[in-house]
Amino acid sequence: MERRLNISPKFIAVLAIVLALIIAAAAWMNHSSGSDGDGTVLSVCVDGEKTAEYTLSEIMKMDPETQYLKLQSAKEGDEEGDFTGVPLDELLKEAGISKYKTVVLSAGDGYSSAADSGEVSRVLVAYSRNEETLGYFTKGGTGPMRAVFCDDTYGNRSIKYLTKIDCRTGK
Repeated sequence: MERRLNISPKFIAVLAIVLALIIAAAAWMNHSSGSDGDGTVLSVCVDGEKTAEYTLSEIMKMDPETQYLKLQSAKEGDEEGDFTGVPLDELLKEAGISKYKTVVLSAGDGYSSAADSGEVSRVLVAYSRNEETLGYFTKGGTGPMRAVFCDDTYGNRSIKYLTKIDCRTGK
């Protein structure tokens, strides 16, 4: 004996609307808090807990450093030039963070990379290249902020569209 479920079209429509609302709510909650989504706000965290937040204009007021870098990329073409920004270790000191084992750098598009505590002084949170802003990712740019590893020949650890820095203490 075969049993059939008798589901009304009205029930299916209501279920579809409820699922759409759940997905929309999840997307909204996943959106970067404090940011309008364009990468102009950088969150600094310790073990996932936000401890500081910096706007692009605040970072641009910090003591800048310029590094000539040549980043090789098989996928997007090579980049070279004078990158200007704030050394990551100085930014972390500004945020009051001094003890960590690893720093995870995350982009607005979900890409992330890590640096151990010995590498942090050679990572630059850049906001310009050759004295031009990096441009917003929504307009084809690589910023407005970007983490570049000054000692890396290849740009695969470089983080375009940088939105979050998470210092991991290993606790």
